[in-house]
Amino acid sequence: YIGGKMKKNLAFPVQEFETRIKKIRTMMSQRNIDLMLISSPENIYYVSGFDSIGYYQHQILFLPLEGKPLLFVQAVEETLVKATSWMDNFELWPHGSDPVEKTIVRIKDLAGDSPNIGVEKAGWWLKIRSYEQIREKLPKATFTDVSDLIPELRIYKSELEVEYVRRAAEFSDIGLEKAIDTVREGVTENDVAAEVYHTLF
Repeated sequence: YIGGKMKKNLAFPVQEFETRIKKIRTMMSQRNIDLMLISSPENIYYVSGFDSIGYYQHQILFLPLEGKPLLFVQAVEETLVKATSWMDNFELWPHGSDPVEKTIVRIKDLAGDSPNIGVEKAGWWLKIRSYEQIREKLPKATFTDVSDLIPELRIYKSELEVEYVRRAAEFSDIGLEKAIDTVREGVTENDVAAEVYHTLF
């Protein structure tokens, strides 16, 4: 905390996330998607930076074609949202409440009663029961599978992402070289790991 506010630990500059959202929205427009429900943890991370530990719980990143995205997660994740995500527009659902009902309300708020909603059907994280409940409560809405949309974009790396990959490779080389130098008779695996961690961190 700095001056009463939590210091953010962002993986990328905000501009990088904004560029990603712009590219996603271009593809949404091409597919006539009004609102995307991003439920896969890796894609939520790609768009928001939020690094969840409760990914098995109901969490959605609402990405409308226009307007501010909204991150919707369980209340116990509040500290991580504030620390790892660039997004200040987030909503928490408390344990014991019905997050699906609130999800339906937010869909209507962001896109009306009859939007074309993009969902990640190939993901593991939006439960079938939750999806069916959303469809039942939004009979005028259209649901389109966009499981491939963000993964397709993630294939093509930005200059900054390429630089991060290069730096990660350099650190990997340093760690491996230290491990090789440390290995000798009488040295345990824990000793080798300790030397590698000490060198890298």
